[in-house]
Amino acid sequence: MRRATVLCLIYSCGAPMVDPANGDPGGLTETPDTDAPCSSVIWFPDEDGDGFGDSGSPGEPGCLDPEGREGFAWNAGDCQDQDAEINPTVAEVCDGMDNNCNGLADDGLDLFPFYPDTDLDGFGAFGSVPSFFCGPREGWATNDNDCADHDARAFGGQTEFFDTPIAGFHDAIAFDFDCNGINELERTVLKVCESIAINECLPPPQGVVEGWAHWVPECGKEGWWNPSECRWMVNPDNGQEMCWSENRHLVAQSCR
Repeated sequence: MRRATVLCLIYSCGAPMVDPANGDPGGLTETPDTDAPCSSVIWFPDEDGDGFGDSGSPGEPGCLDPEGREGFAWNAGDCQDQDAEINPTVAEVCDGMDNNCNGLADDGLDLFPFYPDTDLDGFGAFGSVPSFFCGPREGWATNDNDCADHDARAFGGQTEFFDTPIAGFHDAIAFDFDCNGINELERTVLKVCESIAINECLPPPQGVVEGWAHWVPECGKEGWWNPSECRWMVNPDNGQEMCWSENRHLVAQSCR
């Protein structure tokens, strides 16, 4: 606690009253007013107890008590009096706030480029102009590798495939989810069930377990998918015996 010597008026701060005729207090009968106000210092509310008063408060005049005044401080420098970690003696940290109450947030810290990340996928928009911050912020990314910043599925290095296109993109790159400039099909293998004789099916190429039944569909288009072995069976669609893949079903082609 800072100490200070304060010169108060004769009726203030509990000072004894002196007879102006002879300098002797003994001739006076009036009791000094110990509650009389002293205007030697302005006290400011200090809600967070950090020793700095609220800089937005007009303060209250009073005596400077060496023992202090609970809930108040004689110096007004606290720009955030509800947080004891914010006052003029605190070192500035990267949090978007004015920690040392000098009117500037994050000043004096190293700044780095960040790019707008509208879809919050961790990748900033291609060719966007960076802003500089001392650390990460929501809605900003450290790179500009996103070719479709309105779709969180699309970004440089994406490994997943999708069967619905990116809104607003023309057909040639409507499924370019990995941002390499082209549409890549996920499944390209054909598995056509053909017979070589009654009750005998043409064996598939080595290693082919499942595939498209007739053609390879384009991105987002449906085709018949043969998920299992071709065998002689009744075609459930027309009731005829033929080579068929059990559980054949329509599937949309996924791309990236």
